[in-house]
Parts: sequence; C-alpha cells; structure tokens
Amino acid sequence: MARLRFLVPLVVLAGSVQAQDDLAGRARAALEARVAAGTTVGAVAGIVHPDGRLEVVAAGRSGNAARPQLDALTLFEIGSITKTFTATLLAQRVERGDLRLATTVREAAPDLRDWKRPGVGDVTLGQLATHTAGLPRLPIDAWFLLGRVTTRDGPYGHYTADDLLDHAARAESPGPGPHAFAYSNYGMGLLGEILARREGTTFAALARRDILAPLGMTRSGVDTAPGDEPLLAHGHDGSLFRTGYWKLPGLGGAGALRSNVEEMAAYLRAHRDGRIAGARLTHELRAKAGGTSGVGLAWIVKPSATGRILWHNGGTGGFRSFAGFHEGSRVGVIVLSNSSVGVDEIGMHLLDPSQPLAPPAAPPAWLLAIVAGVALALPWMAWRAKLDARPDALWSALEIATTALLVHVAAPWGPAGPWAWRALVALTVASLALVAWRARSLPARTPDRPASARRAIGRASTAALFGLGLLLL
Repeated sequence: MARLRFLVPLVVLAGSVQAQDDLAGRARAALEARVAAGTTVGAVAGIVHPDGRLEVVAAGRSGNAARPQLDALTLFEIGSITKTFTATLLAQRVERGDLRLATTVREAAPDLRDWKRPGVGDVTLGQLATHTAGLPRLPIDAWFLLGRVTTRDGPYGHYTADDLLDHAARAESPGPGPHAFAYSNYGMGLLGEILARREGTTFAALARRDILAPLGMTRSGVDTAPGDEPLLAHGHDGSLFRTGYWKLPGLGGAGALRSNVEEMAAYLRAHRDGRIAGARLTHELRAKAGGTSGVGLAWIVKPSATGRILWHNGGTGGFRSFAGFHEGSRVGVIVLSNSSVGVDEIGMHLLDPSQPLAPPAAPPAWLLAIVAGVALALPWMAWRAKLDARPDALWSALEIATTALLVHVAAPWGPAGPWAWRALVALTVASLALVAWRARSLPARTPDRPASARRAIGRASTAALFGLGLLLL
C-alpha cells in the first residue's frame, strides 16, 4: 500500500509531462483545422514550457509576399494584450513609490488638463487598470464617431492623445468607484497616456524603455522597425480579404503594440517568473469580471481545477491574439493570427485541456443559400429593370452594384471558398454589361412622366445603402 501511495504522484507527474509534450501537436492540429476550414489565413502558436523552452508551430501563410512563411519571428498586431503592458508600467511606478493605485487622474496629472469637478479626474489609476472606473468602452463624441468612418488608419487612427485628454477633462463624472467591471479601451488608453505624459514621453517610448528593451523585445513596439517590414503579417477580415493596419495615436495603451511569438514568450516568462518589475502586482485579484473569472491589473484571472490561469486576448481589424500562462503547470501559450476570427478557444484549451475545443464553425447552409440566391438574382435585375432612358440605366446599374457590394461585405467568403467570390464578381460584371447593352439605344433624357414618390424613395435608399456598403469595406 505504501508503495502504491509512492507511485501515485509519479503517475500524475508522468501524465502532466506527457500532456505538456503533446501541446505542440494539439496546437498544430487546431491551427491547421482553422486554415483548412477557410476561417483563418495563418496563425502561429508558441508553447512556453515550465523550463522556459519554447515550441513554435504554424499553419497557413503571412499574406506578405516578401516573406510568406509564418514562424516565431512573424510580427502581428497584438491588440488589447497591450493593456497588460500598460498595467505593468503602472505597477512598476507603484512598486517604486511614484504612484499609488488609489492616486486619482487629477493627482497624477494635475497640470495636464483642467479636470472637471466632479469628473474623470476623480477616477483612480487602479480603477482604470481594472476596468472598474465606470467609463464607457470608447470615448464617444461627434469627432470620434466621424473619424471612425472616414479614416484609413483603422477606426481610431484620427483620434489623437490630445483628443482623448480633452474628452476626459470635460466628461461627466462616472460617480464614485469602484464600479462593476466594464471593459474600457477608453480607460486603459487614458492610463497609458497619463503615465507617459508624467515622464515627458510617449506611450511607445515608455513601453520600449521599461519593458521591451529590458526583455530583449527588439522587434516589438507600436511601429515596425526599419528593415522588419517583411516580417509583418498582413491582416484579413472574416471573409479573408486583406485589411489595413491600425494606428492608435490616442489609445496606444489600449492596443497599439505589435509583437511576435518569440518575444511574447519572453514577456510571458518574465510575468510567470516575476522577472520584471511590477509583474507580481498585476497578478493580484482585484475585482470580479463576470462568471467565475476576475481581473488583476489588466490580466483576466480564470480559476481552474489545477491553479489560476492569467490571460488576455486582443483584436484589431485583421488580427486576433491570445497570451496566457497557468500558474499551476507553469505552461504559457501564445496564439497569434492574421485573421479576424478569435483564437481564445485555442489558447484556453492548450492551457486547460478540460476546456473544449470545438471544430471550426461552418457558415449555416441557409446563409450560403441566401447569398447564392441574391447573387444569381443580379442578371434577373439587369434584364427586368424598367429602362426608359439612360438615367434609368445608371440607377439600375447602381442598384446592381449596391446589391453586390452588400453581399460582398456580409457573406462568409473564407469558408465559402475563393470560387464563390469570383462567381459574384463575374455575375456582377455580366449584369452591368447587360444593363449597358440595353441602354445603348435609349434616349439621353428621361421622357415626361409623372413624379413617383415610390421611385424617389427607392433611389434615395439605393444611394444610402451604397454609401453604407462603402463604409463597411
């Protein structure tokens, strides 16, 4: 009996080691399934073992013709994982006595703005770092909303740090905190900017000086270093069309960093082992975050049967990311993807096998049927349109183009396959050509006919929907 009691921990240890050794295989299978299903262009996963060893697996392609292969050096936008860097910067200043978690925005930056009383100036830095300040997810105002649909640098590319500070200085008070957990890019962006302005620098420079450089993360940062452009993956939306890169001049602390698996592994090791100032402080549970999870300073803290999991995810227009580590097994996982389909499920499954990993979801058959039906209706629209003059032909062409544009925006082209999108393009071109052929003998001016409210409303709706489709591209 004593011998059996001695063997039990050895069996458990052997099972744990075997499970860790199988992580790379499970990660590879998950990534390859995503690529094969057409939901992801490419992804890289890194497994940080308890001894610090890094295993890297990849599937798919980077989308960058200069370096199509994916590996540990490929750079991705990591989105909101940046928030853990911002929280670490705060924790470093708390540990050395420069700030307290209870320090208010007004106390931390008294000369930065004339903070409204009461207002956002009364929120504490700790509340900003734990999403308990009562602030909205984004700094909503007319300028912010206008820029979201006009800028070419992502939805936040127009919104500067001064715009953010001006908004915060005049915003209404969220009331005495802490409030219930409410995820806020606004709050974390404000925290990053305050920390940087206090030291006369930018968030990008502060993160490099106090975190990236000490950890040897030379390729990580807000901007891609000269010469590293071939390493930068291209992002893709849910239909696997290429997207632009995001710039976040005013919300850098909320999601502006780029990194790769190799350097994110160094970051996870430093946090797991407490080898960077401020790390341990960020791991302390400070508020509930929904369900059984809680939040430290930025890190989401999830309990499991064998220990806590600290993790965060990220997403920009064409990228998704996951980074986390298991305090019990001391395993860390990074998953970086250049498509806008989330990878949290993969990362969490690798850290905790009890978390199920479902196969990639295929679009429902009814959705594909609707898309096919609408696309096939385009030639019918071209043939049946009532054309009395060339202006009618122009409106008919706009209706066809609008319909095709909305289908292009809404349809799941990745899972449907590239042939489906090419078929839509061919049907659209053929339909427009048919309208042009029918218009060749029409008069240039519309003949006299009674005004029609129905026709006017239809054309106005077509123009509005066409504009909406362009904005959604």
